[in-house]
Amino acid sequence: MNFPNTVAIFKQEFYSSIDLIPKLGDLRITQFLSLLDKVSNTIIFNSIIAILSNTLRPETNYLDQKYAGLILEIYNPNPEIDLNEILQLTLENWDKSIAEFPHWIQKNYTITEIEFVCNILEKNALSTLERDKMQTVKWWLQL
Repeated sequence: MNFPNTVAIFKQEFYSSIDLIPKLGDLRITQFLSLLDKVSNTIIFNSIIAILSNTLRPETNYLDQKYAGLILEIYNPNPEIDLNEILQLTLENWDKSIAEFPHWIQKNYTITEIEFVCNILEKNALSTLERDKMQTVKWWLQL
């Protein structure tokens, strides 16, 4: 396993670990997670946003996001872009059952900021799917 010192390596090792779950169980993903104490906030944050927005792995989307959510929960990476951009990048692909994502949002933004961004996005031309997911974000956050 390569040390995830870039976003590209992080994603490669993360996805390899997820893809090995049917063969190895959670052994490799657990090993991967153990490396993250030494990984920068920037790499963790950018990698998790890339994973949450990745539409190229529909067959493993839930599992990818389940472990991405676990990383958000454990490491709580500081956001490096504003909430509006985060939601625009992730909302369409986010699996609504991954509660760690909205909970991470709640830990890193004030309720006022969250409500403001949600209102702005809802006034924009969101797809039906994105609108539904925005309602779920608000439900998770009890807004």
